[in-house]
Amino acid sequence: LLMADETAMPQDVRIRLNVGGTVFHASLNTVMEGARQGGLLFRCLCVQILGPSAPVGPEAGREEDLSRSWAPQVVPAHAEQYRHEHFVDADPTPFSYWLNYLRSGQVPFVEVGPLRGKVLRDTEAAGLARLAEGLRGLVDWRREELQVLLLRPDRVLDCARLQGQDLSRMGFAKRSLRRADLSNCDLAECIFDSSDMRGANLSGSDCSGADLSNVNLNGAKLQGARLPWDSGLMQGVQLAGATGWVPVDKNLRNAKLTGADLSGSDLTGVDLSEATLIRVDLRGAKLEGARLPPWDSGLIKGVQLEGATGWVPADKDLRNAKLIGANLVGCNLEGVNLSGGDLSSANLQNVNLINATL
Repeated sequence: LLMADETAMPQDVRIRLNVGGTVFHASLNTVMEGARQGGLLFRCLCVQILGPSAPVGPEAGREEDLSRSWAPQVVPAHAEQYRHEHFVDADPTPFSYWLNYLRSGQVPFVEVGPLRGKVLRDTEAAGLARLAEGLRGLVDWRREELQVLLLRPDRVLDCARLQGQDLSRMGFAKRSLRRADLSNCDLAECIFDSSDMRGANLSGSDCSGADLSNVNLNGAKLQGARLPWDSGLMQGVQLAGATGWVPVDKNLRNAKLTGADLSGSDLTGVDLSEATLIRVDLRGAKLEGARLPPWDSGLIKGVQLEGATGWVPADKDLRNAKLIGANLVGCNLEGVNLSGGDLSSANLQNVNLINATL
């Protein structure tokens, strides 16, 4: 006898499901949870188990959906359905993932590659929208799998989805991580030396103590990232086109940035008063109101200022400035006092030195 009233049957009763030859056991409650979440297959099963008036989820009554999708694949038993096997003529591959999700509410980890693609496609087709969304947001590798992958020196991690994980103290030196998602990760004390991280997303990540020497972060997203500015671990870092890396309080007072590429950066009002800017590329940078190291300190030797704006002091006093090897191409130094300064090996091509004191 079929029971249409779901309260008339214990929801912990066991349902036997034969999916493509693989047998699964699930409680009625688990099957009903799949129906409540809009899963078309589970809605069909509820109809077969509880009868045609069974509640089948948010789109109840749309029989055309059922008949067009999963209904032809669900073959009911002929008597006392809820105690007997129901055969589903479908690939069993994604089914265990679905049941695990419906039981726990947690998105199961599915290995990246063809398997994840298949499970995601079948999940979308089954109407389990929340699970599909969760699968799309899965990381590609967890820490354990990643540690094995990194044993291969040629392993490329471009576009890898690694967000939200504890990856602290792992080694990524000389790896390609272009456009990788490392947002909200614990990257403390990681070694990224000389890695290619162009376009990577490190928003909200903790990079304290991480070695970012000579790392290419051009175009990277760094909003809210905690970076090791004063550690000496960012020498030679490339930040052209990167966004969000300037701290909210604009305090880079003790930043050690020898050889860094900050070209095109907006450093308006930033405190760099004791920073090491030796050989730093500031071409095209906006430096209005920025506090730069004393020009006679030797902390700006070899700096590239071609096309940069706002760096000449308002009083035009650059006496004793040590600009050895600096790139000043096209700069306007009209009326600037450079007396006692050292401009040896500096590039002064097309520099306006009208009324300047040398």
